[in-house]
Amino acid sequence: MPAMTMVFKAADPKLLDGLKQGDKVRFRAEAQNGVFTVTAIETAP
Repeated sequence: MPAMTMVFKAADPKLLDGLKQGDKVRFRAEAQNGVFTVTAIETAP
């Protein structure tokens, strides 16, 4: 997908440690209680 801005909840805030605004990432999001929640994330090449 092209670059975009979207809002997701992090399952654990520690998942975001080391990331900064503008980083390209790959992530997994799952619907939990009607909210898309990031369950895994890593920087993308």
